Amino acid sequence: MKRIAKLSIFIIAELATARVFAADQYTVELYDTYCKSCHSVNGAGVPVAFKKNDWDKRLEKGIEKVVDNAVNGIGNMPAQGFCQECVYEDFEDLITYMADPKNKE
Repeated sequence: MKRIAKLSIFIIAELATARVFAADQYTVELYDTYCKSCHSVNGAGVPVAFKKNDWDKRLEKGIEKVVDNAVNGIGNMPAQGFCQECVYEDFEDLITYMADPKNKE
């Protein structure tokens, strides 16, 4: 019984501290359509999708700043990255998706 209690506490602690993001199919489709062509290439001057170090540097400024850059454009990235159908939450989801190496196909 003690073993089950310890395991339960461990699982609860892990779930409470884990940052979990399961990308929905819509986010993956948006990525494939609007983001992949630029964010899958090393040396393009943009953060590479699923490359943690590239995203960590930017996310240190806060997700709001990164989303603002995506919405308004920055450097060679045009405003909204050509995704006129995307809303603020879509950009949050896309950035969270691309920043997590676990989502690499």
